[in-house]
Amino acid sequence: MKKIICRCLMVMMFSMQIIACTNSDVALVKSGVMSAYNKNTVGNVFEASFDEAQWQAVTTKKGERVVRFTGKISQDLHDAVVADVEQKTQALKVYQQEELKIQYIQQLVKKQGIDGALFQQLNAEYGCVLRESSLAGGVIWWTPTCQDNANWGQYLETAKQAFLAQAWQVGDTVEVEWTISADGKQFDVTQMASPSWEGLAYEHILAAIYR
Repeated sequence: MKKIICRCLMVMMFSMQIIACTNSDVALVKSGVMSAYNKNTVGNVFEASFDEAQWQAVTTKKGERVVRFTGKISQDLHDAVVADVEQKTQALKVYQQEELKIQYIQQLVKKQGIDGALFQQLNAEYGCVLRESSLAGGVIWWTPTCQDNANWGQYLETAKQAFLAQAWQVGDTVEVEWTISADGKQFDVTQMASPSWEGLAYEHILAAIYR
């Protein structure tokens, strides 16, 4: 019987290395390791990070072999991401922290609108109102204007906490897909979808999962 020889392939960030010979695409992905995070297998990391983990091998209409993972964000993963954000935020200079918090406000506006319950509460509590300004490229930016400037920092901090409470929301469903190469020797992340991941780059999502 002819022996099959597997070779570990060094690939770019989203590619994987094969560490075992297998006829199962699901087993191929689960037993593989990311070249940028090669301390744990994909299967171990994803099943430890998400509840109700499920794996499925499918073939697309174009004949591509795809492995699809679905699961739900766990409490441990949510807590770890929030703790990591808090730690990194504290390491920034004050003006950088404020800029980051204002960015969180933009995300909250996208999800809830400026007339949502959250901003009505913040405006009433701190005597502020969100005002619109235009940035380069026609981008709309929302920042609070407060009657008492001393409340501005508290407004930003409370908005940040509200953002983190919703970020990587416990129980949010996630779907990740890897596409197997034609020769079956490597595979790449080709989709990462979740309500909690809107607007995030793949590398940021993976960095949080592989923290």
